[in-house]
Amino acid sequence: MLVLTLWLILFLLLGGLLGVNIYGVIVLQDLQSDLINPHDCANRINALVVPEFVGQAVCSGLLTLTCPWSWLGVVLVLVHLPITAFHAKLFATQEHVVHVTDVFAKMDVEKNRRGVKMGVYVATFVCVVYASVETAVNSFLTPEGKAQAAEFFKEAMTNNLHHF
Repeated sequence: MLVLTLWLILFLLLGGLLGVNIYGVIVLQDLQSDLINPHDCANRINALVVPEFVGQAVCSGLLTLTCPWSWLGVVLVLVHLPITAFHAKLFATQEHVVHVTDVFAKMDVEKNRRGVKMGVYVATFVCVVYASVETAVNSFLTPEGKAQAAEFFKEAMTNNLHHF
């Protein structure tokens, strides 16, 4: 039951990280379209940088906790640890904030960075949904229920689909 709880927390956390990155790309796109000024853009992005970094670190920690129970956890940890290290490097070198004066110069780099992170978060989100459903099914089905489900699916595969 603990593993299922970890997967569900990861589900919510990854949803939040994905939302933060989508919001960042939208704000940068609004700046590029001249819908907001650079000061507002920098303030909006900078307000979410530290929560995103903390969320990413917590996500990596929770994925590390799920590793012994799942091969998927190991793969996801190996994907998320470099992102966490990259965030730590940005924070240590004070490059994590967007400055008003050079927001236009760094816009393409920031959009590409957020796009790559979004791709990783989407792939991880799908894997976490799969893992949480698999864990829930394995946790809540009794051995008899698992046998009945296996028999049902075997029968469904052997039957002709034209009768449905």
